[in-house]
Amino acid sequence: MEVAKKIEFIKNWILNYVNSMPTKAESLVIGISGGIDSSVTSTLSAMTGLRTIVLTMPINQEKSQHNLSLKHLEWLKTNFKNVESHTIELNNLFNTFKSSLSKFDWRHMAAIFMALFWLLFHPHLIIKKRRKNKSLKAGKESKIIKNLFKGSVVLEYYILRKKTYREIFTKAES
Repeated sequence: MEVAKKIEFIKNWILNYVNSMPTKAESLVIGISGGIDSSVTSTLSAMTGLRTIVLTMPINQEKSQHNLSLKHLEWLKTNFKNVESHTIELNNLFNTFKSSLSKFDWRHMAAIFMALFWLLFHPHLIIKKRRKNKSLKAGKESKIIKNLFKGSVVLEYYILRKKTYREIFTKAES
């Protein structure tokens, strides 16, 4: 297929896609970086005749690289009357996000993930406990009382230094 036919094919594909939407789009929005992909895509979008909003969103970029996107943006606006542009500076947002990550308590996040993984990989234990609890609820009051822990949690935890549920409640479960 010749280049001109490929261009026409892609332009028509974009238009057909927009026209087949349940609610027809009033505009196309595309971010440009100054690279070849975004330059070609933004040009094809502008060629449709639809309102095309072009965004540049630099994040701690070298000035020369951002200048490429600005040059392409000016070329688009010169050659297509349906193009409008906006620059959204993301430096402050990115730097604030990066700074907040350095203050983040990764140990807390790791503990949450470990708990989630335990839940994912131990469903058989969870189901077993649920069945046991369900049978306790269905049982008579005397059966429930018989299965209650008779000791002192405070004594077990603080005096005898039993720190886990399993250490404290083994007597109650046996």
